[in-house]
Amino acid sequence: MSRVDGFTINAAGTKAYIADSQGPIYADTMLGGSIYELTWDNPCGCTSAGTCANTAVSWTPTITNTIVLDALDPAIGDGGGADDDYRNSGVLLSADERSVFGVNGVHPIGAPPGSLTSSYV
Repeated sequence: MSRVDGFTINAAGTKAYIADSQGPIYADTMLGGSIYELTWDNPCGCTSAGTCANTAVSWTPTITNTIVLDALDPAIGDGGGADDDYRNSGVLLSADERSVFGVNGVHPIGAPPGSLTSSYV
């Protein structure tokens, strides 16, 4: 992973998802994904109430899935093909855990060039 920009844990507390904004760009030298699904075992002992049993921990997860979000993929219905250097800056997991959504918050689209008025999911 090269630039971690987002992190979420599934409702069951068994999987974590990390958004890497530069994954696909550096696919030749690094893991090369936009979202990594990992095993999660709650190493800090945190609860949903926001309390944690430990203040310092070490976590060595296992990557179980690498999801590459390719903006040129025609399956991306909202903005597909608009940006050939998609950079994922966040991750959202659907309630049924069958879909993950990435947000391209780095590269704007639209006119004039460099405009920050538009981006796509």
